[in-house]
Amino acid sequence: ALAARDATVKVGGQSWSLDLGRKDGELSISSEADAKLPSPFSTYDELVQNFTALGFTQEEMVILSGGHTIGRSSCGAVQSRLYNFNGVAGLTDPSIDASLATQLKKKCPENEPGSTLAMDSTKNTFDHLYFKAVLNNKGLFQSDANLLTNPVGKELVTRYSKAGSSFSSDFAAAMTKMSNIQWATDGEVRRVCSVINH
Repeated sequence: ALAARDATVKVGGQSWSLDLGRKDGELSISSEADAKLPSPFSTYDELVQNFTALGFTQEEMVILSGGHTIGRSSCGAVQSRLYNFNGVAGLTDPSIDASLATQLKKKCPENEPGSTLAMDSTKNTFDHLYFKAVLNNKGLFQSDANLLTNPVGKELVTRYSKAGSSFSSDFAAAMTKMSNIQWATDGEVRRVCSVINH
C-alpha cells in the first residue's frame, strides 16, 4: 500500500493517508488472491460484482480502473481481443480502434509471447489520458473497453477524460478505502515480505 501510494506520487499523482500497523497473515494462497483480482477480460457487470464484494461502488470501480494510466502488460492480456474475440477464430474486437489493433498485432503476433505493452500512451505519468484513450476506443484491455458499455461507466470515463477533472483526488480517496479492506491485527510483521517469519 505504501509502495503504491509513493509510486503514484512519484509519477505525478496525489498523495493519500494510510493507516499503518496492518499485519501479514501466516498463510498465503495465490489462488485466493487471483480469484479476487479483476480480470482484463471482465464485463462491466463482472467488474461491478468484483468491486461491490469488497465494499466499493461502481463509481469507485471506474475511478480505480484509472490506475491503468501507469504500468505495463503482457500480450497475453490482449491476444484474445485481437485474434479470437468472443471465441471466434480470426475475429478482432470490433470496439477497438483499428489503428491500435494494427499496432498491437505487430507487437503481439498470434500464438507468440510478444512484447511488453504500455497501458496508456503516457505509461510513466499519472494523468487523465487513460480515460481519454478509453473514450476513443483505445483502452488496452477488454475490461477497459467495457467501461463504455454502461451509462454510469461511460459518464464517468467522459468526466475523467478531461484535463482538470477530480480524477487524481477521487483516485486517492478510493485508494485510501482500498487500503482498509479486510483490516486485521492478527498475524505478524514479516521480516522478509515474501515469507513468513518461522
